[in-house]
Amino acid sequence: MRIPKWVCHQLPERSLVIGNKKMPLCARCFSFYLSLILGFIIIAVIPNFINNFSVKQLIIVTLIMISPLVIDGVTQFINLRSSNNILRVITGFTAGLICGIDIYSLLTYISLFQYIL
Repeated sequence: MRIPKWVCHQLPERSLVIGNKKMPLCARCFSFYLSLILGFIIIAVIPNFINNFSVKQLIIVTLIMISPLVIDGVTQFINLRSSNNILRVITGFTAGLICGIDIYSLLTYISLFQYIL
């Protein structure tokens, strides 16, 4: 399966293996995209969940949930250490989950804002 490079770098040593087949996405991208959809579905099914947070609180939670991915990616990129697929899955999952929630919230906010105008 061919996936564009802008979707994932697709380094074979960073890809998950299921059965005897390597996945076309790396571990981080796979878990990010999967949890992005999951976050979007969760917030769509439980819409009142997001109403408990102010915009400031949502930004803080987003920064907290994305920071492990950034730290892991940057420290690996500048050769301070080597990451592993388990850590890539975890960091991708947390970042994707909050991004799905944020995207849904932003789309909801934009659509509500259009009705006000």
